[in-house]
Amino acid sequence: MRRLLASLLTVILILSFSWSLVGAAEYPSSTIKIMVAAKAGGATDASGRIVAQFLREQLGVPVVVVNQEGGGGAVATDSTINAKPDGYTLLYDHVNAHVRYHTGLYGVSPLELTPIATTAAVNQTIATDKASPWQTLDDLVQDARANPKKYAFGMQTGASSHFLSLALMDAADIELRLLDAGFEADKLAALRGGQLNLIQATVGAAREYVEAGIMRVLAVCATERDPLAPDFPTAVEQGYDIVFQSMHTLYGPPGLPDEIVKVISDALAKLEDDPEYIEKLHKIGHVWGYRNPEDTKAFVRNEFERIGRLAEKFGLKK
Repeated sequence: MRRLLASLLTVILILSFSWSLVGAAEYPSSTIKIMVAAKAGGATDASGRIVAQFLREQLGVPVVVVNQEGGGGAVATDSTINAKPDGYTLLYDHVNAHVRYHTGLYGVSPLELTPIATTAAVNQTIATDKASPWQTLDDLVQDARANPKKYAFGMQTGASSHFLSLALMDAADIELRLLDAGFEADKLAALRGGQLNLIQATVGAAREYVEAGIMRVLAVCATERDPLAPDFPTAVEQGYDIVFQSMHTLYGPPGLPDEIVKVISDALAKLEDDPEYIEKLHKIGHVWGYRNPEDTKAFVRNEFERIGRLAEKFGLKK
């Protein structure tokens, strides 16, 4: 009886593996849904729709965006984690996936998903009012060290801007007052009104405000200068290890076969040579940020650990 059961189990495993290979070989053959963990009309949605458009052209099947912003993106993650691992339900998210988990807003780790590729980066800046005496990031740091908790950084609690402010305090060894100032327009108004001394702004938005003469960028939180604003210095080149990008990442459900991951990732890799794709990214303030599956897995792990360390250090870990 035991031999019979063992034989039956072997046959089932072989058949399951064969069916999985057949499915992967035929992939894709129907509509792919990309669950975007953000509302329609925002930067993440815009980026997701650009990716969907060009994947549709590369793969030859419909690729549609489904916006699921509920729970700060938790609903979109649920939809993907619980989906069949056949490549027809994917997730488009960024650093907030790690923030949700480490602050207790969502109980499932993004490490449980299958990383496919990073697609585009939104570089963030540390900015101040044009009338501020600070000309450089070091000016701010030296002043803040001499005056702990004197200066206010406007952020949105539990969002990426919150953790950017923590990354700044951690890397520069300074103490700031963190004030929940809402969305970008609210933060800008408070900065102009003197209620805030510092805010986070995307490179695209900051460039417009600098050109309008109302803002000064102290640093871009990236390893290299952003091609959309090459005059903005990075924090790294000024001696402060502050790298904080919203790196848009495509995930699949747990157990997504490597063959399907490769199909999607290879299609995305080809977009580097597509000038129309790059132009569309630049128009929404994003830059090329592709990583292959192996590098994406390492990147996701590093982001997970980095956000977890900040959450632990500043008492946000849940």
